[in-house]
Amino acid sequence: MKYSIPILLLLSTTLFSASNIGVVKQTTGIVQIKRLKKIITIVAEDKVYKNDIIITKTNSSICIILNNGKVITLGENSILPINKHLSKNKNSKDYFTLNI
Repeated sequence: MKYSIPILLLLSTTLFSASNIGVVKQTTGIVQIKRLKKIITIVAEDKVYKNDIIITKTNSSICIILNNGKVITLGENSILPINKHLSKNKNSKDYFTLNI
């Protein structure tokens, strides 16, 4: 039983240690993120993480500032999966994968 506390602490640290890849600068209308099988409505200053799926509804948009200083803007009725780790290198051109 004396090992359960360190193991629990290690598991909780691992589960919640994912670093964000950017922050929401601005939203208009209804913008949601699908994260860990939950859909949440997001607003300015919310963080964006790897494997998030960004969803904009009609008359909605979002502006995200990535940790590397680059900007992503997404218009209405769009879905953008962030399914690749975004580069921290400002000179890199490999930021995410976009499937159209």
